[in-house]
Amino acid sequence: MFDVHGARVISDPKPETNDSNMDYVCLASGSLIFKFCRWRSENYEVQVAATIAPTEFFDLLDAVHLADPTANTKLDMLDTSWRVWGQLLEPRFHLLEQAFKAENFLDTKARLASHRAL
Repeated sequence: MFDVHGARVISDPKPETNDSNMDYVCLASGSLIFKFCRWRSENYEVQVAATIAPTEFFDLLDAVHLADPTANTKLDMLDTSWRVWGQLLEPRFHLLEQAFKAENFLDTKARLASHRAL
């Protein structure tokens, strides 16, 4: 993400929601903010937010599925490997950027909220 997409480490825009037993790091790149979460060496999770709404995080798996309905978001090892997350994210990075751009964000947010309600 650093070399290809110019990501940079940023302060957590919503630290008050963090679990004190987990580790977090946030990266910003283009129209996206990623929050990488991990408990010990397992239970990996990634959340994504738009830079225009940095405290409104969504589960990355839901966002990937929205951007690319053909994506397999049930991959083995997602709970224990950042590499697998990268393999899921990298080919869809630009689709996510488009979905979270200012002009598309309200629609993306509504679609993710309706998906969460299911």
